[in-house]
Amino acid sequence: MVSMQRTGSSTPSSTQLAGYLPVGILLLLLCALVPYVLEDHYYHRDSTLHHIDAAMIGKKKVMDKQPISDVQKKETPEEPKTEGEADESESIQCPYKSIDDLTEEEHHPVKGKRHTVTPPQGGSLHLVCCQTTKGPVNALVHEKWAPLGAKHFLDMVKSDYFSSTVPLMRCVKGFICQFGLNGDPKLNKMWRHGFPDDPNWLPEGPTNRKNEDGVFRFAHGYLAYAGGGKNSRGNQFIVALKPNQKLAGGSPWEVPWGELVGEHSFDTFSKVYTGYGEKGPPQGKLSNQGVTEELKQQFPLLDYVTGCRIVDERVE
Repeated sequence: MVSMQRTGSSTPSSTQLAGYLPVGILLLLLCALVPYVLEDHYYHRDSTLHHIDAAMIGKKKVMDKQPISDVQKKETPEEPKTEGEADESESIQCPYKSIDDLTEEEHHPVKGKRHTVTPPQGGSLHLVCCQTTKGPVNALVHEKWAPLGAKHFLDMVKSDYFSSTVPLMRCVKGFICQFGLNGDPKLNKMWRHGFPDDPNWLPEGPTNRKNEDGVFRFAHGYLAYAGGGKNSRGNQFIVALKPNQKLAGGSPWEVPWGELVGEHSFDTFSKVYTGYGEKGPPQGKLSNQGVTEELKQQFPLLDYVTGCRIVDERVE
């Protein structure tokens, strides 16, 4: 039998094991460190994402709190207004834009060639601009002349009452022009109810239609309500087309609360159509039905107030 001689052993010696030990320890340390490295990586990744998300959320909150109109202004450029889209107040323009534009006589009226007595002074003044189919009109409203009447008229102006087409329905040459009934019957119903009279600062009675100098009681351009008895003032007005002594101003419900100012205002009313006179639109029908197509066809030359606004005010 041939015997085989072994040239090496399959079991490592102690010397060899001692050489492998550092490598093994190093591998064990690396394996132990891997989870921590990965955890740190994901922590930083999550932290970064968290800050990004927080920034986005913060931005969203700011956007949510920001008014929609402001956002739209930044995102959408403002388009210019086209014809017909302009502010309605821009179409109501008068030569007098401030109380400072008034003459001294208009600002502080006193007894003289125009006024039969000196009107009440001071208080609140409101300069109103109205547009009519014949041109612009300025009126100065005096609170002290008739506190309740002045306030009622100004409340109508502030409500845009006169922007709904108000016909100058009863204009009598050399006397007065009556207006106030609205083209919208709903507004007539809302504003026509009577309210208490103001004290009359004009001399009353048939013997006081003019003073000792011959100055008529109700001056050209005076504005008052078209009342028909005690506490009957509502939504109808009169303006004197000339100084007159007939009717106007002789009763508490006809006390003036303001007057026309500026030559342009008197010029406008001189152009208002007076051909229908006392035979203008029936007041009852106009009040209940408003301005209908039938009325326009029946009274094609009728003039209208198309808007009023307050342009200045002052307390003296």
